[in-house]
Amino acid sequence: MFGKRYCIFRLLIVCLAIVSSLCLFIQFIDDNHLSLEEKESITGIQPNKIVHDEIKSTRSELDIFVDENPKTVVYYAPYNMTKPIFVDRNDENIFSADKENLRVIGIQPRSDLLGIVAVLQPGYFFSNLQCTSTSNLADWTLSPSSPIVHNYDLVLPIITDGGCSINNFFQGILPKLIQARGWIKFKEIKFLVHGSCDPLIGSILGEFGITTQRLISFKGGAIRSERLVNTCIVPPTHPEIFKKAREILGISTSVKDANDVVLLLPSDTQLLRNANQVSKFLERRYGHRFKDLEEQYSVNQVKSSFRKAKIIIGIHNAILSNMFFAPVGCAIIEIVGTKADGTVRPANVDPRLIWHLAISMGHKYYRIIENPVSMVGSIYLTISKLEKTLNIAENQI
Repeated sequence: MFGKRYCIFRLLIVCLAIVSSLCLFIQFIDDNHLSLEEKESITGIQPNKIVHDEIKSTRSELDIFVDENPKTVVYYAPYNMTKPIFVDRNDENIFSADKENLRVIGIQPRSDLLGIVAVLQPGYFFSNLQCTSTSNLADWTLSPSSPIVHNYDLVLPIITDGGCSINNFFQGILPKLIQARGWIKFKEIKFLVHGSCDPLIGSILGEFGITTQRLISFKGGAIRSERLVNTCIVPPTHPEIFKKAREILGISTSVKDANDVVLLLPSDTQLLRNANQVSKFLERRYGHRFKDLEEQYSVNQVKSSFRKAKIIIGIHNAILSNMFFAPVGCAIIEIVGTKADGTVRPANVDPRLIWHLAISMGHKYYRIIENPVSMVGSIYLTISKLEKTLNIAENQI
């Protein structure tokens, strides 16, 4: 009897073991048929997340940013390039004699509104390479024939043909910086410029956190960068670019409290041959509201000088681009030495530069044309033309 019970007991033990094994097998099958989402909801852990996080934690924020932003393409919003305002019909006719002036008036075409920021791995720069809105990115990946003089890990070119000067900053360097502003915070990035920067440009770059230690001065040869951030393809002038730059630099955007009348005098005082006569006329008309300014060398100086500017007057010269620091909507009166056939002097300054900058910065732009008396564009300003222009400008602001 005892032997029979013992056999039954052993049989029950075996059956329980079989059932237990079968349950474990079924659970194993179910687990391997769960979706990724079901597994995550059960365990609270994403598949492969631990391994991924371990890899990610060993990489810098910059490395991750590079991988996540290999190429950004944007089309800026269309905007209207309005015609300059003239008080003299003959001046307007001379302006219109240059057909290129008429071609650029109106809504800017989509082809001129493209912006690209691309990471090239590796990338190269050498003397014949152009960093403009028409650049071919493929050219920046070709190994140059000239020897490599420097190797870098990460470079962002803000280079222009005319160098790091006021002549090229607002339509050459600043747009590149604003388009690639997300990269500036990474201290490892070096910025490539032509030659040495003017004091004012160095001061502005400092406001962006770009110190002299982060600048690479290109002086010839060829350079190679393991990762080159190319932001050359960008509209040289656009309202969005200047609006964002003003926000970053903390510049006033309202003209309602402005009251100053500013005459900008270039360092070469011979360009405006009757500068003293012009200054006396403006002083009589505006009293303490009138300022005559020469070139300034720090961003704080320029901000202070232009923060209440209502009207800015100047001869055709890059110093007028400092209107960037003036309240939006102020009047820009540019005196341009122009021959009867529409040829502008001096020839080394883009004849449309100040006009395009003024409209893109949200200002009202007036042009007075005078016959140049030298190859460098020296002129005598007709006071009666200036007076008529001021009368109109004051009523339109």
